[in-house]
Amino acid sequence: MDTSKEEWIKSGRSNTVSVERTYLDGQEIPESIDIESTDDTTGETIYGNIPRTDLQDDGAGWWDGGMEQWIKYRWNDETSQWIFEVGDETFPAASDDSPWFDGCESKILQSLNLDATFNQITSIAWDSEGWQEADGSWWKSVKATGNRMIKRSRAWFSGEVAEADLPMVSYTSHYVSDVTGYLITANVTYEEILLEPETETEVVTQTPETVLEQTQAENVSDSDKDKMIAGIPWQDLVILFLETGSVVLGFIMIGLLAKFRPKPRAWLAIPKKESKQKGEN
Repeated sequence: MDTSKEEWIKSGRSNTVSVERTYLDGQEIPESIDIESTDDTTGETIYGNIPRTDLQDDGAGWWDGGMEQWIKYRWNDETSQWIFEVGDETFPAASDDSPWFDGCESKILQSLNLDATFNQITSIAWDSEGWQEADGSWWKSVKATGNRMIKRSRAWFSGEVAEADLPMVSYTSHYVSDVTGYLITANVTYEEILLEPETETEVVTQTPETVLEQTQAENVSDSDKDKMIAGIPWQDLVILFLETGSVVLGFIMIGLLAKFRPKPRAWLAIPKKESKQKGEN
């Protein structure tokens, strides 16, 4: 086996980033935008600039804070109040601290010729300390802010964002299977693993006859070995004969019993008493 290692730097990496954004009338729609993304391989943050690829009308929507208008209040010497005039109608301010009055939102829109369907006033506030005109009248400006219903557009941006160069490494191993010259090439990753030494188990093959003989040998004690006939206990031969009823086995058993019959024990010698002859004392 022949293993080689190759290292190099992978450059020219990039990631395609797509973004969709909504713009309202009056907002500038750029030709390109700056974006922030993530490198899928390293997880690092990447930055780039991608161009606009499409632009379409998307109906209308509320532009929060999109309305800013200025109006004037006049000082009324007779009532000593700041008043707002719309045509022949006058509406006094709530106080010197606030220009608000009941229904001021609709009256201010009316004075500006703005449709309440597409415009909303959310707040009004004094915007100056006041000034005096040439005719001697005093005026004070008020700023009205709110939302406006305007045309809405949807823009799509998409492009390639450059990613950092990435160090790479490759291991190549060559194996020759046999003399026929087959060459197998594979990219492998090596990991050191500490293996425990293998324990070899001896396999003993036994035939049914060997198992029978081993079982019989284990069941026969040393004291019974002298009572065996042809390696088989005589009790087992009797049981086998009774179970099978084999005539042949019976003759064999009788012959074997006769051949291996244990010798009778010798009788103890008992001295005979001498009998006295008649006439002897």
